[in-house]
Amino acid sequence: MDNPTNPTPVSEKNSRRARVRKRQFVFLLLAIILAAAAAVALLLSPGLPQVPAEPQQAYYPPEALLDASHTAADQSGQTGADGAVVTLNTTEGDSTAEGDGTAGQTETTASVLTPAGGATATPSPPPAVITQAAVPAEVAVAASTEVDDSYFASTAFIGDSRTVGLMISGRLSQATFLASVGMNVSKFFTETIDLGSGTESTIADALKAQPYDKIYLAFGMNEYDWPDKSEFIREYLRIVEYLQGMQPDAVIYIQSILPVTYAYEQEHSGANQTLADLNALLMQLCQNTGTYYLDVARSLSDEYGRLPAEASSDGVHLTSAYLEKWTAYLKTHTVP
Repeated sequence: MDNPTNPTPVSEKNSRRARVRKRQFVFLLLAIILAAAAAVALLLSPGLPQVPAEPQQAYYPPEALLDASHTAADQSGQTGADGAVVTLNTTEGDSTAEGDGTAGQTETTASVLTPAGGATATPSPPPAVITQAAVPAEVAVAASTEVDDSYFASTAFIGDSRTVGLMISGRLSQATFLASVGMNVSKFFTETIDLGSGTESTIADALKAQPYDKIYLAFGMNEYDWPDKSEFIREYLRIVEYLQGMQPDAVIYIQSILPVTYAYEQEHSGANQTLADLNALLMQLCQNTGTYYLDVARSLSDEYGRLPAEASSDGVHLTSAYLEKWTAYLKTHTVP
């Protein structure tokens, strides 16, 4: 029997072949390493020409290339906020140009492609400024020392839904409010309002219940689209004359009609200019009746004569912050 610890002749032959293949692999690996090292040394040799690096283009911030409506599109093929596609065009300067400083320079310009089926995309122009008449000095109420809530203890506020908002805000809790949603100058004598505790009355009759030191009027939003603007003034005059007869000792303030937002105006063309024109008529009414004009509208308007977007959620009725501004104006514009 063979000794298992001694290799057979066949085993020795296989072992020799394995050692030979191992040496061949090592020699091949060394050859590859040497060839790679030689190639690297050749590329880094200073005496040989090198492949020129890709020229870098100057960086131009998008805002330097595009107008305000396209600053979001700072790469070729991107789409601006208004739907226009903006492309950046790069032009190499003439390499032979001399003396003009343009040789080798890169010029980048912006092109605006019109949306499909549309005109060239341009920024929307700002809204036109509303023309507002100057308040005549004899009826204007100048800024005064701020009064506290007790000033309004014997005061009646008469008006429409905007006045209702002032009432609900609770900022003038000592005042009496005679107002309702949809109220206008033609309903003053005929339409009843809720006075609380299940009592209803017209505003005209409710004023008979007690005397008032001050009366604030605010009408016009529900009448601005009347075809005959003179009817609005005639009805307003009728109310003022009634108050002067019923409450002869009361100081009467006519508040300007508040503007509406630009968004509301876009759906009701010309609304703000019409309201401003009606305010001019109210100034004349104050002059003719010896009443005071409170320019609340101008104090709440933006630079264009409109109600700021943040002032109203529906374009007409004021937010809490602007009801506070209205109240602050009333407290700082009083007559002795």
